[in-house]
Amino acid sequence: MRFARLVILSLTLLFLLAGCKSREPEAVKDPLEPYRENAQNVILIAVDTLAARNLHFMGYERETSPFMDELCDSSVVFDRAYATKALTLPSFTSIFSGLHPVSHGVDENGIVIPDELHRLTEDFQAAGFYTAGFIGANIIGTSYGMHKGFDTYADVVSHHIPASKVIEKVGQFLSGSSTTPDNPAGWKPDSQPLFMFVHFFDTHTDYNPLQKYLNQWADFDYDGPVTGQINVFSDYNHNLIELDEDDLQRTRDLYDAEIRSFDDHMRELFSLLESSGLMDNSLVIVTADHGENLGEHHYITHGHPYEAGLHIPLMFHFPGDVGAGTHITGMVENIDVLPTAMSLVGIHAPEYLDGIDLMPAIISPQDFTTIKPVLFAFGGINSRQEKTYGLFNGRYRIVKNIRWSDEPVLWDISVDPNEEADIADQEPEVVEAMLEVIDMMAAGDKPYEPIEYDPETREMLESLGYIN
Repeated sequence: MRFARLVILSLTLLFLLAGCKSREPEAVKDPLEPYRENAQNVILIAVDTLAARNLHFMGYERETSPFMDELCDSSVVFDRAYATKALTLPSFTSIFSGLHPVSHGVDENGIVIPDELHRLTEDFQAAGFYTAGFIGANIIGTSYGMHKGFDTYADVVSHHIPASKVIEKVGQFLSGSSTTPDNPAGWKPDSQPLFMFVHFFDTHTDYNPLQKYLNQWADFDYDGPVTGQINVFSDYNHNLIELDEDDLQRTRDLYDAEIRSFDDHMRELFSLLESSGLMDNSLVIVTADHGENLGEHHYITHGHPYEAGLHIPLMFHFPGDVGAGTHITGMVENIDVLPTAMSLVGIHAPEYLDGIDLMPAIISPQDFTTIKPVLFAFGGINSRQEKTYGLFNGRYRIVKNIRWSDEPVLWDISVDPNEEADIADQEPEVVEAMLEVIDMMAAGDKPYEPIEYDPETREMLESLGYIN
């Protein structure tokens, strides 16, 4: 039995069953019906490196996301959604397999997803959906096996492309002017439903926002080393240089302006979906693969199991704005996204998944203030050094084997969201209990072996700051 099904899912089901027992059976129509009535298609939009805490609709003071704020008001929003690992390929493998990295084994960037690993896109195909993917970076390209289960997968030749190019490809596909050798006829909207995956890379380093948005927040007199380029951040992460508070503020300014710049592209994409008629008959999901550290723990970018890197946005927009304005506070994970979409459109998900169906919580959020009592996360960035593990119970986050501490560190996120005060010495019983769970979950981890990257992959990972 897979570890996450044994531990996380079993704990979760206890809460789900407890919620169900309190309600008497009612002879009423299917509660899913208002949500699925017009939901013929599923559109998954995932933004690389989009941190929940830097979005205005998630409580951030800066107005970084005006369009996404509007979308939030007409959607169901999960306020506490988390990635299983703050790294692109492992996170997307989790999304598309419904499995935790300990179950699927893809725990680094730049390795090939095993062909035998079942992708949930294959279930959409089997149910008659046309599956199309449009990506913004080759870190999840066909070279690494992400395309399995897609009828069309628009790969990229360069390391990454801008949102405008991704949207152009989507537009060509929806207009019927885009074909591929594998699918010369293209999608026929009148003959089959659509599962479409759209991936953007714009909020990933290097930060290169529109100047007009940077001007909203930036210090015009800043003349320090931070330009948004990954090499400066890599040197800082490896203690080769120091950045002062002005430099870190510049980093935050650049990142926030990058989000604000990207938000315009989100508006453009949704305008395209609207004009294509897809907003009227599609479940549209917006999320991220992971967030971003902006100086906390002497670290910029992502990869370690910190709050800033793991906390992601997640919203479900249903046709007709059903459920508009609903905010759900129970903790969920990215592995739950596709099992939920499958439930809505009537596809049976494999029994072995670590992810769960969130539709019961969407329908009746007051009964599901607790969804997943604990979340387990991997850390580490493209190395075979000792793995880092994190566990979060909604209040306390513990991290074991972190690069800068020989002992486990513990933070109380409820009062210390930036994880500045290690309270492990003050809470020995909490530490002991959480370490027990970590050891149980990590027991299925595989022995460490050197990763041999091909020259193209090594160049790509170096350009993104993942290896030196």
